[in-house]
Amino acid sequence: MDLPDPARSRAVLIGVDHYDHLDDLPAVRNNVRHLAELLMAPDLWGLPLEQCAVLENPPSTDAVLDVAVSSSSGRRRRSDVRKAPAGVAVVAEQPQLRSAQGGHRR
Repeated sequence: MDLPDPARSRAVLIGVDHYDHLDDLPAVRNNVRHLAELLMAPDLWGLPLEQCAVLENPPSTDAVLDVAVSSSSGRRRRSDVRKAPAGVAVVAEQPQLRSAQGGHRR
């Protein structure tokens, strides 16, 4: 499988480990940080540090979208938002974001 060019890619990793009405998920903080390390590892993908943003317990959806959209500015391809297990989402490539309800934001 061919991976996208890391020099032309961006990642935004979102980890939420604290909830007001649920038990905290302490592993999420470690998982999101470890995923960032893996994405940036030269022997795996080699994403440059400045192109990998990690958000831990962002205060709002708007805060996430602001970082995701600014990360993808100037890109020509679409963005993929993927919800991974344990509260981690990955945004790669370019600025088309889809919400869980199916809405779009560019």
